Amino acid sequence: MSVSLMDEIPDASVSRPDARPISRPTSSVKRRNATRCLQFLALIPLFYAALILVACLPGPQRSLVYMNGLNFPLGVNFSQPESLGFARGRVRPLELVTMDDVRLRAFLFLPLDLYHHEVDTPNPEPEGKALLDRALAERETVIYLHGNAGNMALGPRMHTCRRISEYMGMNALILDYRGFGGSEGTPSEEGLIQDARSAWDWLRGHGVPAQRITLLGHSLGTGVATRLTHSLQQEGGVSAGPRALLLKSPYTSLPEVVTDFRFFRFLPLFGPLRYLPGINSFISRIMDTHFSTHHYLPMIQCDVAILHGTRDDQIPVDHAHRLRDLLLGPIVGESGEEVLLEEASFPLVSIPNAYNVLHVADHHRHILFLELTHATHNDIQEYDVTWESLRVFLRGRVG
Repeated sequence: MSVSLMDEIPDASVSRPDARPISRPTSSVKRRNATRCLQFLALIPLFYAALILVACLPGPQRSLVYMNGLNFPLGVNFSQPESLGFARGRVRPLELVTMDDVRLRAFLFLPLDLYHHEVDTPNPEPEGKALLDRALAERETVIYLHGNAGNMALGPRMHTCRRISEYMGMNALILDYRGFGGSEGTPSEEGLIQDARSAWDWLRGHGVPAQRITLLGHSLGTGVATRLTHSLQQEGGVSAGPRALLLKSPYTSLPEVVTDFRFFRFLPLFGPLRYLPGINSFISRIMDTHFSTHHYLPMIQCDVAILHGTRDDQIPVDHAHRLRDLLLGPIVGESGEEVLLEEASFPLVSIPNAYNVLHVADHHRHILFLELTHATHNDIQEYDVTWESLRVFLRGRVG
């Protein structure tokens, strides 16, 4: 028996009892869907406006500025740096106490060459007080004031301290501000200044001269470092402040960086606000945290270095350019002519698609500006040119 393929194809003209007619959206359904879509789109500005209003409140505002609730890495034993992989006695855990009696966690990195010299002796005491006293007496110290979010054990912060103690041969003291890591308290602008001051006072109390201390701030910490430097010089003159102020990924002021800052590197949450007239003055009025670096920096008289990455996706390099111009203004003058300006021993270096280094000096101070073409917000410490520039800047003074 032969079977034709045509026999297997159902006849479209024959109705099937279980077949359902194909429904097509009517014009009323289309209008209803379009209305729902427009209603949803109309809610987006309302949600955004509600978010802005919430951000105006002091509590949420502080959370957005400091992000200290993001306490990573987790599970750090701040009393035992060896748990982070450091050799015994190489990093000393400290407890700092502020003027308002807040207890802070801190690490003091000792210079690697001094540590090796100690462990190579017949009777080494790498955890002894003698090594600590020798490091503080013989080597300069950098106080590292980190940025927002996370604690001092975060990878880039530990790497920065390693490079200071290994490449530069200096002590590195890093602390967690109040409310960060294992430190007590709640962060605020004045509170962070007191926190930084407690690290300064600890070093001074252990016999370290002011001019053997350098302040290094990163991101949020650049505002802290600038204000502490200004405060110290106001109290006792230039010699009472740090030897140098190093600003890594700085900003002009927090209100001015609000519309530029990208949360989690990609979300310009307040970016749309920049198109509103008078928004900068409004933001400045409602914010209770300012860290106005552009106000204090021109009054500072010590050596200053500014380091920034062109690919910084959180604080645009334009902020560094404006701070550089504030510093160079009094030296170059309004007419553009050189005023007491001379080239430093470290010349102006510009390597296309790599970095630009400007190092100038007058009779009072040095200014270093380093712009790294490929660096982002958190990796400036990964570049050799960063540390070589700072080494010459701190140790290769002119005249």
